[in-house]
Amino acid sequence: MPFKVGIAQIGPRLGDVDFNFQKHLQYIKKAREENIDLLVFPELSLTGYYLQDLSREIALSLDDPRLKELLDVSREISLVVGLAEKSEGFPYISALYLEDGEIKHVHRKVHLPTHGMFEDAKYFARGDRIRAFDSRFGRMGLLICRDAWHLSSGYILAQDRARYLILINASPVRGVRGNVPDPDSMLKNLFTVYAYYLNFYLFFAHRVGFEDGLAYYGGSVIVNPFGQIEASGPYFQEALITGIVDEGIWLRKNSLVPLRRDEDLGMVLKELERISYERESG
Repeated sequence: MPFKVGIAQIGPRLGDVDFNFQKHLQYIKKAREENIDLLVFPELSLTGYYLQDLSREIALSLDDPRLKELLDVSREISLVVGLAEKSEGFPYISALYLEDGEIKHVHRKVHLPTHGMFEDAKYFARGDRIRAFDSRFGRMGLLICRDAWHLSSGYILAQDRARYLILINASPVRGVRGNVPDPDSMLKNLFTVYAYYLNFYLFFAHRVGFEDGLAYYGGSVIVNPFGQIEASGPYFQEALITGIVDEGIWLRKNSLVPLRRDEDLGMVLKELERISYERESG
């Protein structure tokens, strides 16, 4: 059955969880008025991205009472939110899938960029798994920003039978080429590869706003399994982007180009084990 997805392209305020929480409620209210079934927020949407030394102080536990209202609302509308998640050591950069009043899935960012302007591994712990999960819309996968730059992430989720890939993001602008922020063109090309060759409906939620001199450009998109952008958000401004997701398109694409069916997972595992052994043995 078709469902309506919304992407909340917001500008969180760095370290101000209460402000960000209220902004989430505002966009949830808008989404419910537009009969949206699934609403996706960007990376670290509840806490802000460039936390640095604030990361442990600002991090939220999964039983934080401020999440209860979001869990209650998830009985009516499914939600994806981003936050710094408290742990015994460094916090995680996490994405929560909330549905039917429960946390249905937690994805903790696996690939932490730490070069140039990025310092994720200095302040956050690394996640250790990438797994698909079941939702009321079908099987889903969740990735956070740099996770998607590693093609193995999408491959794992495809082999784990995910039909829908949710990617939440906070990528600062590196420059502007013409009227297009960098790295937007590269990312849109990457999404086309994911959608077409791994057969995903892809929902990309990217933030806007400014933090410590860094600008975030938005440009959120919904991409169908034929690699076509069905809906897109503006650059550098908040917006609610919506689209109707039809599982029939996924089924038709999977039938026309049955790459998943024809994948030889046993061979892939065998060759990866060989490569790993050869690397370890020198």
